[in-house]
Amino acid sequence: MHEELLSRAGRLAKDRADYWLEKGEPEKARGYYREAARQYGEATKAPGGHYYPGVNEATCWLLAQNLEQAGQKAEAVLARLKTEERRVRAGASSEDLMWVLASKGEALIVAGSKGWRPRAERAYREALDIVRAADRSRQIRETMFRQLDRILHALKTPARKEDAKSLEAMISALK
Repeated sequence: MHEELLSRAGRLAKDRADYWLEKGEPEKARGYYREAARQYGEATKAPGGHYYPGVNEATCWLLAQNLEQAGQKAEAVLARLKTEERRVRAGASSEDLMWVLASKGEALIVAGSKGWRPRAERAYREALDIVRAADRSRQIRETMFRQLDRILHALKTPARKEDAKSLEAMISALK
């Protein structure tokens, strides 16, 4: 199946999860986040696939509270983004670079590797500098911060509570 179609299916499942989370049904939400992660995971397997389903897959595993799977997927995305970042810095559009940097920041947070915060904050700062020049800057900023808020909610667990504190501080610094 086509990568874009699978990614849209993942997005719909993520939206359903958000709905159930807002309704105070975290278990239902986690089920939809798992479904979203599976859809995004399938999208990553599409020929010539893009990096963005991978970062969405990793984040959805985190939102579903599967920290091990989230970390593994995020590390794989980070490896891919190294190549992608070099490619876009060599001549792609600034909007492409903006999304690569935001994805890199997101994957760093989800992976939770030691020292993630300064690297994630740097990536987001550079992405947000590019956003300021974009025509759709308000919409793009809202999208980025909505995703960061989702991640912050998921990090508020005993295993990652210190990361949640760091992310809260990072979000405040970026706004």
